[in-house]
Amino acid sequence: MPAERLQNIVSNSDCPLEGSVKNSNMERLLKILAWTISVIFHPIGMTFIGCLLIYLNYYQFVFIDIVQSNRILFIRNTAVLQPIFFLFYVLPIVVCGFYWLFFMRPRESKTETINDRLITLSLVVLIYSICFFNTTILPIYSTFILSCIIVIMLTCIITLFWKISMHCVGIGGLLGLQVYMLYLWHPYAGIVMNILPFFVISAGLVGTARLYLQAHSQKQIYVGYLVGFIGIFTCLLLFKA
Repeated sequence: MPAERLQNIVSNSDCPLEGSVKNSNMERLLKILAWTISVIFHPIGMTFIGCLLIYLNYYQFVFIDIVQSNRILFIRNTAVLQPIFFLFYVLPIVVCGFYWLFFMRPRESKTETINDRLITLSLVVLIYSICFFNTTILPIYSTFILSCIIVIMLTCIITLFWKISMHCVGIGGLLGLQVYMLYLWHPYAGIVMNILPFFVISAGLVGTARLYLQAHSQKQIYVGYLVGFIGIFTCLLLFKA
């Protein structure tokens, strides 16, 4: 009997330990998932994704009608995306990555400060502005990029006084772009109509991931959505993209 009691005590004491191990493994898995979502939908890539959405929807109904052969050739020239990809995606990643690697990483404190956010936003605005005024691209792309510059500058001003979720600003801006394309190109915005539910769900996942990582409060996330969505939609509406 004493042996059986001892075995029962040991087995019962193992249960909380197993539960804590399972909980820690689950927390680690959820944290990895949250970080993955944050990286995939990092705000530095939202401008290029927006241009890609414009390209996919714009070129589905822009065409040349060749009367002689009664054929319609759809314009699918990916060359328009190449300068946008390198100047407004790769270049900001390289420059900001250089700053993060050589200026943020050597510090004792690894926590991102307000100055880090301001410097990163300022670098992106500077790169976008230089490339915008020295690159010739189609007006619909340049108008969207100009809208992104304005929204990033607005985010920079808000950051001076209060922390805002830049991830939510980025995904909110994408939603604003898609709603504007639905408004402008309906009933030709079939691709946007099909993709919009995916980005609505993605916006929810991004906000949840940032909350789980304790990077922002709910108020910072909601304000980020609003700034991105209203900012991009309003700029495109005013500039008549």
